[in-house]
Amino acid sequence: MAQATFVDGTKFSGIAGTVYYISADVRDVSVKSIAGTVKDSSYSGVNGTFFNSDGSLLGIALGPDGVAVRAGGDKTPKGYSRGTLFCYDPEDEPDNVTCSAHVVTKPSEYPGKTGWIRWAIGGLSLHLRSNFSSSDAYYDKLNSEESTSNIGDPSSSRERTFIGYKPSNKRIVMGILLDGEAWEVRTILKNLGCTEGVMLDSESSTSMKGKKGSSNTAITRGNTGTRVYNMVAVTPTSWA
Repeated sequence: MAQATFVDGTKFSGIAGTVYYISADVRDVSVKSIAGTVKDSSYSGVNGTFFNSDGSLLGIALGPDGVAVRAGGDKTPKGYSRGTLFCYDPEDEPDNVTCSAHVVTKPSEYPGKTGWIRWAIGGLSLHLRSNFSSSDAYYDKLNSEESTSNIGDPSSSRERTFIGYKPSNKRIVMGILLDGEAWEVRTILKNLGCTEGVMLDSESSTSMKGKKGSSNTAITRGNTGTRVYNMVAVTPTSWA
């Protein structure tokens, strides 16, 4: 376990919305089932994948060995292809933990062994390793490979939740953008050094909780009253 950093509001060039994010050691991150809101959970972190009003999930949300953390978390609805960030350890050694994003409908489509998986969370692909001539080119690829139906137009400005992996220091970056589109989320994560990432459930679901310094007081941002039923949690030794 290591120290996590909570950036409580910042701006990026060319992006109007305010960004809040947590940077944490990849080994201190997990996916959790929660009773309701991020605010009322016992964890710091951000909201996770899509869900039904009854609390069942509409996207991949896995824990160790690729086991769903909650009903519905073992697949995407109707066989939709969706971008999913997998955190895994192919040698069962903490120092070898890494992450990669894949477009899948179920855990068995992950190219490694399900026994390697520490956690996985589904959303929409950001294609951080790809180069696009314009935002339209990115959206064309996204819409041709994945279903964006019933989860909001990724090219519109809304509250957004995101998660990315920065391999240079093995950190997970998770956070929210207040009023922005997927292309801007992609820009933010690339600027923060991430090479893998997805945009998570957003708009009314967008919510996060973190801490700063030695204070044990939780700081919440986004739509803190929304019941989201799953989240990406971080449990560091301390907060910067």
